Amino acid sequence: MAESAYANRPALRVLVLEDDEDDFALLQREIARIGWAQITTRVQTRDELLAALEARSYDFVISDWSMPGFDALGALGILRQRKIDLPFIIVSGTIGEEAAVHALKAGASDFVAKGNLQRLGPAILRELREAQTRREKHDAVEALRLAVKVRDDFLSIAGHELRTPMTTLRLQVQGILRSQLAGEPVEKMTERLLLVEHSTHRLHALIDRMLDSNQVAMQGLRLERSQTDLSRIATEAASRFIEAGSGALLKVTAGAPVLGNWDEVRMTPWSPTS
Repeated sequence: MAESAYANRPALRVLVLEDDEDDFALLQREIARIGWAQITTRVQTRDELLAALEARSYDFVISDWSMPGFDALGALGILRQRKIDLPFIIVSGTIGEEAAVHALKAGASDFVAKGNLQRLGPAILRELREAQTRREKHDAVEALRLAVKVRDDFLSIAGHELRTPMTTLRLQVQGILRSQLAGEPVEKMTERLLLVEHSTHRLHALIDRMLDSNQVAMQGLRLERSQTDLSRIATEAASRFIEAGSGALLKVTAGAPVLGNWDEVRMTPWSPTS
C-alpha cells in the first residue's frame, strides 16, 4: 500500500544489483506493492554500477549479497567513497547472521531474506522516511551555518563601517572642548556643533541602512547610488579634517562639479584616519 504522504511523488528511481533474472523480476514485483511507479536500473558489475551512478541519481539501492566478481560490500564502498547517502537494502538467501551484522556496520540500511520478501516494501518505506529526515537535518544544519556566516560577515562589515565615523565624532567633540577652553567665540562653537549634528545625522542614516533586514538576507550591504558631486564631497571632507584639528593643510581645487552615480554616504571620508 502506498502511504498518503508519498502519493504525489514521482516514480521511484531504484538501483538493483542482481545477477539472476528471476530474482530481479521478484524484486520489481515487491517494490511495486508499495504503490509507486518505478524506474529500475539493474547492474551486475562494478563498472556497470559506476556507469549507473554517473547516468542519474537514485532514491535507494537493493543489492544481492554476492555476485560473480562483485558484491554488496564492494557497492557500499563505492557509495561511501563518493559520499552518496542512499538507503541500501541487502536482499539475499545466502547471507548469514554474522555477515549481515558486518554489512550493517559497513553502511547497509537493512537486510531482507529472499524467502521473506514481504518485508521489502515496509523496509523501503521506512528507509525512505529516514533518508528524508537525514536530508532535512542536513539542510537545517546548512541553513544555520549560512546564517552564522551571514551574521559574522555583517558584524565584520558593520564594525569597519562604524569605526571611522565614531572616530570623527570623537575628534569633533574634542575640538569643541578645546575651543571652549580657548575661549573661542560662540559663533565658532556653533559651527562646530552644527558639524557634529550633521555627522550624527549621516551616522544615523548609515546605521539604518546597515540594519536593513533585506540587506542582511542578501549577505551584503546594498549600495544606494545617486547623482553625486565628487568635488563637493571632497571639499566638505577637507573642511571636516581641518575642523577636527588634524593639523592637515588641505586645499581642494575644482573648477566645475564632478558628477557621477555613487553612494554618497560611503564615498564620504569620515576622519583623518580613514
